[in-house]
Amino acid sequence: MLTTKLAPRTLEEQETTIVFDRAGDTMRIYTADTTMVTLLDKKYPRAKEYTDKGGLYAVEYVADKSLLTFRTKKMTLTDEQKKERAARLRKHA
Repeated sequence: MLTTKLAPRTLEEQETTIVFDRAGDTMRIYTADTTMVTLLDKKYPRAKEYTDKGGLYAVEYVADKSLLTFRTKKMTLTDEQKKERAARLRKHA
């Protein structure tokens, strides 16, 4: 049975690390963040649990590396910039 309650940690200690190499097909996700554990438990099986005398403090998951994506920050355009881009699109359409 899965232990869902993590031992108390400060916010600074609740880290998440994703590790993968170029040659492999999988990534390892190590997390001591309670919110991430809740999210990842719904998506992936636990590969390893880290415990100490205070109880469970971190969980590791293994997932397909192709599931990881990096997004670009959404641009905030002024009204003038929006008009310029719309005009440019009309010109080239």
